[in-house]
Amino acid sequence: MKQMIKNKKAIAVLLLVAMLFSIIPTAVFAETENVANTTTAYVTIVDKGNIVVAHKPVTVEKASANIDDFLKQAHVGTGKMYASSIHPDYGLSLNTLWGDT
Repeated sequence: MKQMIKNKKAIAVLLLVAMLFSIIPTAVFAETENVANTTTAYVTIVDKGNIVVAHKPVTVEKASANIDDFLKQAHVGTGKMYASSIHPDYGLSLNTLWGDT
């Protein structure tokens, strides 16, 4: 009986870890290149638990690039939709990430 309870606890912990990793849809890591006003970020997008873009280098030619610029550029040529807006009280809002067109 004790072994069965230990197995259930182990499974619960594994499922919890899996759930925590699946709720993180996007990660962006940026580095500045030597080219003036150009920044490269590595973008990963997860859709419903499946990696659809993995560590893709995305370059934006803008001195003050932000995550919105990189996500827009990551969607170019994919046939997927990206939309954002500026909320008057909260600032940048993500409306659609990897949406169907």
